[in-house]
Amino acid sequence: MEVEIRTRVFPTEDVEKLRRSLASAFNSEFEFRDGVLISTTKLESLEKMKSQIKSREIQPTVKELILKFSEDGKVRLLLNKQAICRGIFNFVDEEEFPLGVIEVTIWMSGEELISFLEL
Repeated sequence: MEVEIRTRVFPTEDVEKLRRSLASAFNSEFEFRDGVLISTTKLESLEKMKSQIKSREIQPTVKELILKFSEDGKVRLLLNKQAICRGIFNFVDEEEFPLGVIEVTIWMSGEELISFLEL
């Protein structure tokens, strides 16, 4: 399954620092183009996220967000960008954050993603 991870980079942000944070969180390479850091990768890039969901015991919340944002064979999750820079997967359900969000689009049904994440 394919996963796309993207975030807009604001002028006040350090592109390379953000790229390193994202690469570490998702074990994937990111390309910078048109003011956006983007990676198209595989489902395995979500392993750290999967691990944190379990260790932080937030499975019910994440499951609810997956079901809420699942449509047409894909799931769109939003993560707090500032938290990712500290290595923390913090899920949000709106795009209004001071430094924006990280958008993670997974091309699979919500039920398939719930199964993969063992929720």
